[in-house]
Amino acid sequence: MPGQRNPDRTRMTVVIDNEIAEYMETWARKESRPSKNNLAEALLVRAVETDKTDCKVLSDYEFSQIKRYLYLLVGLPEKVERDGTSFSVVAEALGMDEDMLQELYLLIEALRSGSDLPPKHKCKVKIEKEVKVD
Repeated sequence: MPGQRNPDRTRMTVVIDNEIAEYMETWARKESRPSKNNLAEALLVRAVETDKTDCKVLSDYEFSQIKRYLYLLVGLPEKVERDGTSFSVVAEALGMDEDMLQELYLLIEALRSGSDLPPKHKCKVKIEKEVKVD
């Protein structure tokens, strides 16, 4: 019967700011959803399913830091400077060791500049120059 509560579904109450409620109402209309409550349920289901799969959703800040790090590695200093790039944020977002990211950055910088390799890498990396014999 319409309007009756489904006993298999739990009812929740959430209190949000008016600005968020208005935004969600607009968002629900854009997605042709009947209400912001329907949208909220869809967002909660998506968040729970994401959490169940251990899939990490990056924040805009984490994503921007990863981009900055990659720009540094490929040598685009006009895009980004080392200052302001947080290796710890990148490491945390990627689930990696911060020291390893720092070592990779230093290794690439040394190779790019032609200077000596960092001490840890002197035995591991061998750069050979091909000599052509006539």
